[in-house]
Amino acid sequence: MTLYKVVATVHKVSRPAPVAPGESTHVLLPCRLFKEGDKIVFEDNQINMAETTGALCLSLIASMIPVLKALQRSVEPLMDEETGEPLPDSTQKVTWFSCPDAERPVIFKIERDPTEEEAGVGHSRRRSPAGIPV
Repeated sequence: MTLYKVVATVHKVSRPAPVAPGESTHVLLPCRLFKEGDKIVFEDNQINMAETTGALCLSLIASMIPVLKALQRSVEPLMDEETGEPLPDSTQKVTWFSCPDAERPVIFKIERDPTEEEAGVGHSRRRSPAGIPV
């Protein structure tokens, strides 16, 4: 199966805000794990730590998995039943994602690696009999 490299880039680190009107926040500072521009790089069902510039938050990674799986795989586009043309589908290229922290969310832009997208190839998960990726 072909898997694309996916990059999640921090777009915005939000200041704490109450969830409901009249309530106070439970935290005083924005998230200290990330800063704008940090990247988390996902490659071959793993986090590529050599290219990742931000911290890792397990709550974020766990909530992001369904989006990552969709972007890593090459899928056929949905077709318009009337025209037979492919429907625009941004989830196959770029999507926006918010971490699950309700009071101080970190907003990410998640996209396929554009160099792989242009080349039309992802990473092959096939291995030789010696276990070497091919």
